[in-house]
Amino acid sequence: MTRLDDESKLGGGRPLTSGKASQTVGIRPPTDFGREVWVELARVGRIRDMGGGFYALP
Repeated sequence: MTRLDDESKLGGGRPLTSGKASQTVGIRPPTDFGREVWVELARVGRIRDMGGGFYALP
């Protein structure tokens, strides 16, 4: 959602509507599931471990 807001072209010149390419490359996953869930998703290639607790789409 952060990336979508960052890349949105709606509105005029507001911080979340610049229309430029997003610089968001990774997120810190929610804590609703344990760390082992995110590690396993990275292991099977569904997400990419960026290090430091951050993950990105492959």
